[in-house]
Amino acid sequence: MDRNHNGYVTAKELKYFLRLHDARVTNREVKEFIRKLDESGDGQISLHEFMKAFSSQRRSFTTDFRTIRR
Repeated sequence: MDRNHNGYVTAKELKYFLRLHDARVTNREVKEFIRKLDESGDGQISLHEFMKAFSSQRRSFTTDFRTIRR
């Protein structure tokens, strides 16, 4: 996901990754998802933020994307 290997995932990188895996998401949906994970408020997801979110809330991410799409 981290295409430039800087230790962060931006909205653009996340959208690219999701589209590679046939997920149909809008820019707005991706930005909202980033906002939910971005504890530092820098507009991108660090490896720490990503791992923390996925290890503690695996099931809620499916729900988050469904909620965003509504």
